[in-house]
Amino acid sequence: MFRDKADTYEILSAFDCVLTYNQVDAMDYGMNHFDMPYSVLPFEQPEQSVDIFFVGRPKDRLEKILRAYETFKARGFVCEFFINDLPAPPSIKADALHFNEYLPYAEVLEHVLRSRAVLDIAQRGTYGLTPRYFESLAYDKIFITDCPFYRQERFTSPKLFLIDRSLELDRKKFMAASKLTNN
Repeated sequence: MFRDKADTYEILSAFDCVLTYNQVDAMDYGMNHFDMPYSVLPFEQPEQSVDIFFVGRPKDRLEKILRAYETFKARGFVCEFFINDLPAPPSIKADALHFNEYLPYAEVLEHVLRSRAVLDIAQRGTYGLTPRYFESLAYDKIFITDCPFYRQERFTSPKLFLIDRSLELDRKKFMAASKLTNN
């Protein structure tokens, strides 16, 4: 929405109130910041078949997403990544890397349910709660992110893994945290 400032200002002028979960967008565009609520949709719990699930558009983070995939796979994690809206998908071939395969939201949630963890790689300028975070909470999954917003003490949890540029993820701690889930 915020790629084209003209569209953004048109939306802001058309509505009395525009809410955003991202504090940076709230400040930049004069919107109201709101840590949105999230509701759980009723799904049967499938068996877990994936350690780490990612879904999203590449925006300014494709290289980091692909590096996360390669790093986690090299450390023995079973990953499934869906990266959409790529004009020219990379020539990387991997069964668990899906390029331009659109998933309806219900299918996104089914993939979340089949995973131990949800990965959120922040795009530049993101500082706030994200849908992936709410999905991880609602469906009792580990949340892995590089967003500095989650470094706040209120987010401290054994099921929150903050990663940095090195993409270090301790497999032992990860497996211990996955035993804390209801699955």
